[in-house]
Amino acid sequence: MTKNPRTFERGEIYLLKEPVKEKLTDQYTGPHEILEILGNNNVKIAVGNDRIRIVHNNKLKKLRYIGERRTHVPDDSPHPDPNRNG
Repeated sequence: MTKNPRTFERGEIYLLKEPVKEKLTDQYTGPHEILEILGNNNVKIAVGNDRIRIVHNNKLKKLRYIGERRTHVPDDSPHPDPNRNG
């Protein structure tokens, strides 16, 4: 049993962790919308145009939006300072 169980809701947006072959490529793809919560810690997500994929919830990272430009920031990354230039 996990100490802090994760909860998911339909319509939430997440990044999907994918295996990478090269060191400097992005690990995460997305954004992907949760379509359905399944049993055994699996969720059904929308991937690309009219494609659906079932993945384990440990492959997902919550996505949040920052500011009016709707910048994608993973939930565990530091919050950018909006007053900083550059």
